[in-house]
Amino acid sequence: TAICLKNPFQIQTALSINTSFEAPSVNTTPPINNITMTHPKLDQAVQKVDEFLAAYPTLCQYDRLRDLEKKTGQPKAYLFFAIVSLLTTIVMSVGGSKLFSDIFAFVYPAYMSFKAIDSSDATDDTQWLTYWVVFASFSITESVMTF
Repeated sequence: TAICLKNPFQIQTALSINTSFEAPSVNTTPPINNITMTHPKLDQAVQKVDEFLAAYPTLCQYDRLRDLEKKTGQPKAYLFFAIVSLLTTIVMSVGGSKLFSDIFAFVYPAYMSFKAIDSSDATDDTQWLTYWVVFASFSITESVMTF
């Protein structure tokens, strides 16, 4: 590519300029709404959440989520993520991380304690009773010390 300067404001190249007009190529790609644009890891996560929701239908309100899925066209897992995100945002805005951690430290152990009471094995009863004694000790100490 040789450049010839005829004057300071005009630059000409020694390349030939193609002045012929070519018709634009026809776009053969399908419309964007027909393409599924999801990552395989996202598909795996959605499938795992669907399996979890199906395993606990009364706890997760599976029938209501299925109805919402039919109405909105969005997968149940996306709706479940939205509901969990909304509840987390509400809890965090109302009570902050202290309330969030207290709820997390209470809900799962309470559920497991009820399951332990229903079981015939005494070792899990002892385990969860120990948990509640330690939890109460830390809660009392925390409220007295005002951390």
